[in-house]
Amino acid sequence: MSEDLGLIRELAERTKRANQVWSVEALDAFDKLEGMDPKLVKKALEFFGNRETAAKYFARNHGRYGEMNCYGALAAGERETIIEAIVALQHGIF
Repeated sequence: MSEDLGLIRELAERTKRANQVWSVEALDAFDKLEGMDPKLVKKALEFFGNRETAAKYFARNHGRYGEMNCYGALAAGERETIIEAIVALQHGIF
């Protein structure tokens, strides 16, 4: 069991580091998006209340966007779908 505990600690540390890297990348992408589409970023910030939460939402894959993240949806021309999703979330529709 102690070997398992050591492995679990290692896995905890590895996933913690991976999450930290992912968070930094998500924030960086969100900052770049703000330069390209400040109105969309403003809408997201108004709903989510802070940059980190909004950035993570945009970076996370969603079934709503065909298992893409918001950037993939934007690249596919689905900007309005993202706005509609944020409005739906504001009204408690998940």
